[in-house]
Amino acid sequence: MEADGHLETGKQLEQSAKILSHNPETHVKAIVELVFGAAHHYAAFGLQTRYGEHSDKHNQILGLLRKHGDLDISASFEAIDSLRAGRFYGRRGNADAAEQCMEYLLVIKQWCTQS
Repeated sequence: MEADGHLETGKQLEQSAKILSHNPETHVKAIVELVFGAAHHYAAFGLQTRYGEHSDKHNQILGLLRKHGDLDISASFEAIDSLRAGRFYGRRGNADAAEQCMEYLLVIKQWCTQS
């Protein structure tokens, strides 16, 4: 996927998560999954536009971010992934997870869209 495709997909997934966020307790698992997807696409956009690095695989994003010294961004991505695993594979549900994910996503989004 080209950089612009990553950015557009990230925006679409984020928008879907925001719609579901009106009822976070009911939709927390879906919200966290959507935010994780958006984070992946935003990070892929940022890596491609900043460093010419391209990855369509989420398991490569952390390594590429660390390689370039973007430790705050890799920490935000990792935090979303951790919250995702706790909701998707576990039985944890609290709506605070959805809000936390959106906060981490904002960090990644701001990083990827800064010049």
